[in-house]
Amino acid sequence: MAETDYMNGWRDRKDVVIPPVEYKGFKENVVIRKRIEPFAAAVREEEDATTILEKPLKWRAYIRRVSTAEETEIVKSPFVIGKSAECDYVVKDNTSVSRRHARIVTTREGYILEDLDSSNHTFIENIQINGPEKLKDRMQFQLSNEDFQFLLEIG
Repeated sequence: MAETDYMNGWRDRKDVVIPPVEYKGFKENVVIRKRIEPFAAAVREEEDATTILEKPLKWRAYIRRVSTAEETEIVKSPFVIGKSAECDYVVKDNTSVSRRHARIVTTREGYILEDLDSSNHTFIENIQINGPEKLKDRMQFQLSNEDFQFLLEIG
């Protein structure tokens, strides 16, 4: 049986000009209807194939105390901040912070900051919060006059 030349009649891609497609009355838009969590692709190479394994990314959340640059990972929910020894993060040397000042709760929607009826209040970017507030990466918050920053890391 004779060998067939499958490339007969085809031209190289660099020799062909493909004009852009023009749509009359349409604009290019991207609409995102729901949040889709990112994934990390782990590649496993086998003898004759490459398999891409999808695994969800892990988020690690931290708080940074601005005055000392001390960072603490948020490892449980709720994560309580205050000057009491029973808190998950203890603020020493600041008498204006309450014993149980605020907490960070992990939810499906993200990390939520709540004031625990503290004497000197909790603020996000210098605005007093009166209920649960969602934290975003690099967001500044204050417990009384003590500044903190909320940080997210993908691991």
